[in-house]
Amino acid sequence: MDDKLIQQILGIVIPEEILEDFEIEKIEESEEERVFHMVEKESRKPDAGEVLMKDGYMRPKDIVHYPSGMKRCTIRLKRRRWVSKTDRGRCYYNQYAYTEDGCKATRQFASFLKEIDGKRPV
Repeated sequence: MDDKLIQQILGIVIPEEILEDFEIEKIEESEEERVFHMVEKESRKPDAGEVLMKDGYMRPKDIVHYPSGMKRCTIRLKRRRWVSKTDRGRCYYNQYAYTEDGCKATRQFASFLKEIDGKRPV
């Protein structure tokens, strides 16, 4: 399948802002839920002003998104951890704002829930 077509399909299911920073690693599916495992792109190295090298990953963060095919949809983001080559005690990582404060849903899904319910989703 053409990469452009795959990206277009992913853009329907996963917010574009996430696809800019993360790439799909795998999809897990059960009867109730579909989990999209996303890993941070290597090109998203933090701007630390020093030479950095990869040092594993941070704890994954789960974000709830629009249900897909009558199943709950979770996007699991795995961010890279970087360390300074000169000072291995210094750890660097990127922070992303894909959710509203105090909410575990994507901004798009949270806005939708707020609109239909009139309350801030949890």
